[in-house]
Amino acid sequence: MNARCLLLLGSLVLLSACASEDLKQSEALANEQRCCKRLEDLPFTDTPAGKPLKVSVTIDSPSFRFKDGKSFVAPLRLAMDRQQGIARLKTFSVTKHITQESEVYCPKILFLDSDYRVLANSPEALALYYVGPGLIQADYWFSDFAIPPEARFAVLYTPMLVVGKSISYEGVSIGGPIVIGKKPIYSPAYSRTESVPCGQIGELEIEVH
Repeated sequence: MNARCLLLLGSLVLLSACASEDLKQSEALANEQRCCKRLEDLPFTDTPAGKPLKVSVTIDSPSFRFKDGKSFVAPLRLAMDRQQGIARLKTFSVTKHITQESEVYCPKILFLDSDYRVLANSPEALALYYVGPGLIQADYWFSDFAIPPEARFAVLYTPMLVVGKSISYEGVSIGGPIVIGKKPIYSPAYSRTESVPCGQIGELEIEVH
């Protein structure tokens, strides 16, 4: 078998694995036997005031059918001792498979009162702002939002109209020496507009104040 055939075979294997991951996600989301059919049945996670909480949204997360589609969700029980009634959400890019580009969980927020009645629902996915990588932290997107005083629960989810759409950000390319002829010339770092698609899974961090 020549090198060209091996390369083609390897590409087919990777594409098959990629399709398999997408199929797993679709099947998990379509499973009507999984939690949950009622908002009050969602497994809410406590969010302590003033401390960041990491949340993973995966194909094993609970799902719920909203008016704008079914989604894997991050159900949160909001801290009762919050002082300012605001929160910061960070969302980190994830990769479902090595053959795929990264994607970001771009959520809407549904606020509920103590009886699980809907208080408010963000009309669109949250506006996300990009923060580049630091020395010890990966790059991420964030959004600050207000919490209704009566809210006791929040449900983060991705509307189907958002999935697959891209959000743009200013990425930074690392400069370095470039050899032209026999003379090295240093190329400085520069910014360029990049984009990443919104997906149905992701790594989140939320901090309530």
